[in-house]
Amino acid sequence: MPAGVVTCRCPGYKVLKLSKILKAKGAEAIHCCTCMFAGKIEDGWKMDKGGFCTHVDALMEKVHEATGSPCVKGSAHLPEGYVPETLP
Repeated sequence: MPAGVVTCRCPGYKVLKLSKILKAKGAEAIHCCTCMFAGKIEDGWKMDKGGFCTHVDALMEKVHEATGSPCVKGSAHLPEGYVPETLP
């Protein structure tokens, strides 16, 4: 499945614009990168360290609404034991 990966800067408007571009280029799913919700540590990624986006869930919903595409929370290098969440 062709997919696109997005990251953003607050307040998140760029994510919607980039997601629409990825959709137009054939992406069937949009992934929000892991650093949006998890923190990098020496030996991997940790959920309890938090990422740089406190609104990632709301952004995922907006991306899904704007594109009609599934939005996946996570890309490569997922925290141990984390199973990516997908909207819808």
